[in-house]
Amino acid sequence: MMHGEGEFLLEYGELGVRRLLYLIFDHPEVERFLEETLSPLASYDEEWESELVDTLKVYLEQGANLNSTARALFIHRHTLRYRLEQIADILKVDIDSQEVLLNLQIAFLIKDMKEGGKKKQ
Repeated sequence: MMHGEGEFLLEYGELGVRRLLYLIFDHPEVERFLEETLSPLASYDEEWESELVDTLKVYLEQGANLNSTARALFIHRHTLRYRLEQIADILKVDIDSQEVLLNLQIAFLIKDMKEGGKKKQ
């Protein structure tokens, strides 16, 4: 539901997994999870002026589809594959694992919630 200038409000029933995350939002373990999951990548981006966090977010938003992600980022599919390999190396994860992808999606949800995410996903 649209509210104000480009802001979205969600009805309670539309919150999905966010309903559960709000219940534990302030728990220290949530912050630790976020720190362990995305901070290494954010630090790498800051140090090397890369865009791996954004690449990963778009990849997840595109359902882990290489072709649609490459199109959305305006990059070649091989460039995307290279970035995903970098992401996997930095985070020390198997980027093709469904559990890893789920953890990363949850981390981005938490990050957006903490930043007051204004757009509906």
